[in-house]
Amino acid sequence: MKSKEISRARGLIARVLLVVSLPIVFLGLIDPLEGGIALLISVATLSLAFLAAGYWPRKTLWVPFVLAIVVGAIALLVAIFGPGRVDNAPLKFPLIALIWLYRAFVVAALVGLVMEVIRIFKASTFESNKDTE
Repeated sequence: MKSKEISRARGLIARVLLVVSLPIVFLGLIDPLEGGIALLISVATLSLAFLAAGYWPRKTLWVPFVLAIVVGAIALLVAIFGPGRVDNAPLKFPLIALIWLYRAFVVAALVGLVMEVIRIFKASTFESNKDTE
């Protein structure tokens, strides 16, 4: 009996952490600097959620996260170490393209996270219906 209670508690913790991470990922859309920090916080929150749930997330979630963090880091490096100022004509277009690419990956990560939240809620609903029968 205790095993079922522990399993339910872990499932509840995973669901709460997944829902909490949704607005944090949305904050990642700001830009690579502040948004990158939000993405790293959400990765930590999601890692705890999936450890509690006991399974690894699908590629539709973690691949966009990794790509967003990599592209965001490249955009920051270009902005910091690029020639001249950020509003310089040669640097302006590549930096804007990197920022929009970063935002596209964050949106893809947000979609993947919503899919994971739906998946975990469906699985928990199925398990709770199975327990009541």
